[in-house]
Amino acid sequence: MSWPSNVVAVLPGSDPVLRHEYIVMTAHYDGLGSAKGRPPGPQSVLNGADDNASGVAVLIEVARTLAAGRHPKRSIIFAAVSGEENGLWGSDFLSMRPPVPRSSIVANINMDMVGRPKGDTVYVTGTGDRRIGPLANRAIRLVADRDLIILGDAALEKRYPGEKADERSDHANFRHRGIPPISFFTGWHDDYHETTDDANKLDYPALTRIALLVRDITLEIAGR
Repeated sequence: MSWPSNVVAVLPGSDPVLRHEYIVMTAHYDGLGSAKGRPPGPQSVLNGADDNASGVAVLIEVARTLAAGRHPKRSIIFAAVSGEENGLWGSDFLSMRPPVPRSSIVANINMDMVGRPKGDTVYVTGTGDRRIGPLANRAIRLVADRDLIILGDAALEKRYPGEKADERSDHANFRHRGIPPISFFTGWHDDYHETTDDANKLDYPALTRIALLVRDITLEIAGR
């Protein structure tokens, strides 16, 4: 048995007071490995391009762009978490034992399967929270011309009735511990957890627009 790690980096905030408050951005980097019941070899590998290399790519890109410019007022913890496929293990550990006081964490932003939006639709949940929801919605209104159809919690439940889709990724652990999350998800598809979840099926222009939306919402929460 091996114990894969969470990979964590911190971007210090620029404000002398607000830098002691944190946003935690998460995306799980683990996959399921190889397909069960198939002979070993390349054809059995579950590449996980959308689940969840797409989310990790957004996390890395947002970290790169924010680090290259003026830092926002609040600090940001970027965490590529493991063990999501086994029961949200990595985010459970991180939210239970964060590297900073839990009371100083103002929000979680999570990306899970954001690379294959149907009709440029992305589900952004958590925008109804009274603390961070108004800031997230403000950022969404400001980028209304980004050619994305942004839907919320009710639409996600309507698309996947009874499946508790918004409880099945890492942001749920933060919400259960009183930290409000904003999550990004473009929906399941026929290649979900299959050997056919390959990089050539990702919608890279849409993924870029989603990354910009994640960045803008992060800046809105981190800067106000």
